[in-house]
Amino acid sequence: MKKLILILGLVISIVLVMSFVQNDTTDNQEMVAFPDGYRDWTHVKSVVVMESHSLYERFGGMHHIYANEKALASMKDGSTYEKGSVLIFDLRHEVVADSFIYEGSRRSVAVMIKDSVLFPETGGWGFEEFTKDDQRIRIVKDANNQCFSCHKTQKASDYIYSKYRD
Repeated sequence: MKKLILILGLVISIVLVMSFVQNDTTDNQEMVAFPDGYRDWTHVKSVVVMESHSLYERFGGMHHIYANEKALASMKDGSTYEKGSVLIFDLRHEVVADSFIYEGSRRSVAVMIKDSVLFPETGGWGFEEFTKDDQRIRIVKDANNQCFSCHKTQKASDYIYSKYRD
């Protein structure tokens, strides 16, 4: 009977350890949270991708780029981004009327957060994209293929496309 209890205890211990290891190695993209209050951060730049551009279907519209304080410091001095740096890509539909381009409804909010420990396979960056204004609907299922496959071309600037402008 003691052997049975010992074996049962060992099996339960192994199952618990395995479940912890399995949870510890799950996709860390779920660690990328919706950036509450990002509109109060520094607005770095805006750009409009028009219908004639090859990436219009996916990225067409008005892009607003925001940076938190840590990201802004690195962006200004050209240094490697430190842990906790966050960049936001607020994508909105463009509305062209009366020779103006206006900001339309939100398409999505994309987030990049720097943490080399949590995201080593994507250059130290966690990626996520949220649908429209809904913080619950996550678009990124495979950050390596959906995001980092393009960002890896920007290795010289720590995988960031946007540059700071005065």
